[in-house]
Amino acid sequence: TMAGEIIEKRGQGQGFRGPMSYISADGTEFGMDTLIDVMSFSEDGKMPEEIKLVPIGEWNTRKYGTVKVTASDIEEMASNFSKKYRAGIPIDIDHRQSPKYGSDAAGWIKTVTVKTDGLYGKPEWNKLGQELITDKIYKFLSPEFAPEYPDPLDKNKIIKNVFLATSLVNQP
Repeated sequence: TMAGEIIEKRGQGQGFRGPMSYISADGTEFGMDTLIDVMSFSEDGKMPEEIKLVPIGEWNTRKYGTVKVTASDIEEMASNFSKKYRAGIPIDIDHRQSPKYGSDAAGWIKTVTVKTDGLYGKPEWNKLGQELITDKIYKFLSPEFAPEYPDPLDKNKIIKNVFLATSLVNQP
């Protein structure tokens, strides 16, 4: 299955990284057609108070065929967020691949909400995130989520649909 072939590179379980790539179990990155529709930040320079994190839909990928995110998947992501399987949900920069910013966070996702078209979050932007957006250094978001995620307290238990992070990117 697709979930059995894909692993999130940090070893946090199987997952997707960004709209343009998958990380395979051996660490190889593969391009995709499109995983999500990306959210463009407002042109008026205001910091977004709510952002779309993961849309509901279906996408065809070159490597893995069809990827589908359902309303049920989004509901599980929201439920798992409230259960705090992750200590925090960062807004990172270029999926932690930027030579300049490394693993710096541009902010943190504080709450999530389920809407008819996907999972939304309220960000808490820090000074770096505000600078990167208002100075138009970065403009788009790219999500990271795991269809299967090892329970941090019980490695024998797999949790379905865990939202891991969102990343500021320029190449959605």
